[in-house]
Amino acid sequence: MARIVVRCPICKATASIDNKKKKMKCPLCNNKTPLSMCEVVVPPEIEEEYHGKWFHNHIFMGVFTIITGILGIDLFVKKRYKKGIISILICWTGASTILGIFRGFDILALEDDQIDDYYKNLK
Repeated sequence: MARIVVRCPICKATASIDNKKKKMKCPLCNNKTPLSMCEVVVPPEIEEEYHGKWFHNHIFMGVFTIITGILGIDLFVKKRYKKGIISILICWTGASTILGIFRGFDILALEDDQIDDYYKNLK
C-alpha cells in the first residue's frame, strides 16, 4: 500500500493518503475531493517509513495506545522518542496513564489515514 501526499485544490492544505483511494478528505476544510482534482505533492516513491498494516488501523492503534499508553510505548512505535522517554519518566505519577487513555480515544475517533498526521502534530 503506497501512500502519497496530495494538496487540496480549495484551501491548499496537504494530506497523506493511500493512493488507492478515490477521494481525499481535506484535514483543514473537511472537503471531499476526487483524487484526480488534487495535486500530488509527494509521489509514492518518496513515502515515509511504513510501520506495518496494524499500526495504520485506527481501531488497533487506539486499543494499543490505551493499553500501552502507561509507558508511552505507542510513542516509540510511531518514532516520537522524546515524548516516549518523558512518558516513561512521569509514569509513576499516573499522568502518562491518563494521557495515554485520552490519546487512545482520540485515535479511535480518527480515520486510518489520519493516524500518522496525528502523531506528527502531537504536542
